[in-house]
Amino acid sequence: MKKKIALFTLVIFVTITLIFLIKYIYYTSNYISSNAGFVKTNSLTYLSFKEDGKINYLPFKAGDRIKKGNLVASL
Repeated sequence: MKKKIALFTLVIFVTITLIFLIKYIYYTSNYISSNAGFVKTNSLTYLSFKEDGKINYLPFKAGDRIKKGNLVASL
């Protein structure tokens, strides 16, 4: 009986661990972090500034589509 409980506990633990691992992999593959914030992409995209500073111009809102060449933000 103790072996069944231990096996059941192990299966539950492994299942929960796998769920969190899959969510972590999904999150890190779809969200790229930079000094400017987070961007959800279908492909790898890097955002960065040459210098640190406070963003003073941000013409887009969350969910807006951005085309190549658009100014995303300025410091």
